[in-house]
Amino acid sequence: MPLHPHSSEVLLLDEGFEALIDKNLFPFTMRYLNEAGELTQSQNIKAIITNGAIGLPEKLFDNLPALEMISVFGVGIDRIPLEKVRDKKIKISTTGSISADEVADSALMFLLNLKRNFLKNTAWMKDGSWEKMGEPPLGHSVKNAKIGIVGFGSIGQAIAHRVKALGASVRYYNRSDRGASFQREASLERLAEWSDSLILAIAGTEETSHLIDENILKKLGQNGLLINIARGSVIDEIALISALKHKIIKGAGLDVFQTEPQINPEFYTLSNCILQPHQGSAALETRQAMAMNVIDNLKAYFMHKPLLTPLKGFS
Repeated sequence: MPLHPHSSEVLLLDEGFEALIDKNLFPFTMRYLNEAGELTQSQNIKAIITNGAIGLPEKLFDNLPALEMISVFGVGIDRIPLEKVRDKKIKISTTGSISADEVADSALMFLLNLKRNFLKNTAWMKDGSWEKMGEPPLGHSVKNAKIGIVGFGSIGQAIAHRVKALGASVRYYNRSDRGASFQREASLERLAEWSDSLILAIAGTEETSHLIDENILKKLGQNGLLINIARGSVIDEIALISALKHKIIKGAGLDVFQTEPQINPEFYTLSNCILQPHQGSAALETRQAMAMNVIDNLKAYFMHKPLLTPLKGFS
């Protein structure tokens, strides 16, 4: 079934998206915001392409009277006005589990760096400390470590299988029992107390906002590591910065932040914190596959077919 040109105006909010696709595969009329970040003649725009960092500002949403479909390049939905979207029965797709392996690899990268001090060891060599002072302090093994995973969807499970292969013990916390071959803890508090490393792989929603607070950080303890490859909103960043400064926990690896890309500058001053600019899924092959998923979801919608990877409750 051919796409009706009048029904296929798509507003592109993700500026990097076009670099990942062959425009010949994109059978829609693309629309853009102007240099002032404003939109003119929006009455025919039926769909948008956005990402987790941009979302959909409410002011822009209110200026899209014909909007029927939101295709998210990624899985972040915490910057989309979900209640308004639900009220208007607008559909949402995300790129689902396509990025799960890359994001899980990023979590493992953080874990290995924090345990074995690879970045600190590089700095030790570059500043001449090896020659002057000898070998740097020893790191710690992942084997026999106790890894707690918060959120046990496709990313959480991919992380679990990776660290299990390295000889670590794994438990998880999730609202529902995934029926997996890993032990589920009944509460986040119990998981934090058991873990020596806590990895966050949970969706960013109102319910999970500041899920990791001062209490959880204290339960994780002075030898504990916190890794966030989920959403910045799930951590109380003020509490985390204080915990890192005062050695309430040992260290953190952060890929995402509450107000990215303008993050709290105190993070830059912390020697026990590894930072990455939201690059969890940043492999070219994966990003290209995600881009094709966005296009395929839009095609499905405009051809009146079921979405390939709908957000639960918005299909």
